[in-house]
Amino acid sequence: MMAGSTPRELTGRMVLAITVTAFGIIIAVNVVMAWFAVETFPGLEVRNSYVASQGSTNAWPISDGWVGRPMPRCGAAR
Repeated sequence: MMAGSTPRELTGRMVLAITVTAFGIIIAVNVVMAWFAVETFPGLEVRNSYVASQGSTNAWPISDGWVGRPMPRCGAAR
């Protein structure tokens, strides 16, 4: 605090102004982020995503040397 200045009383209006300002900033940032997300979305990639996903096997690439084995559950009999 500066020398010679008196402390200001925290009133209900001041708390309301701080709260409204904080939420206003949060909402404004969310709107800006949503705007940029929608503007940079490329749009429709495939006509039917289900049919397009049926072509993949969802497996590890064997050419990289990975071997996929199911892991036993914790406490399961071996």
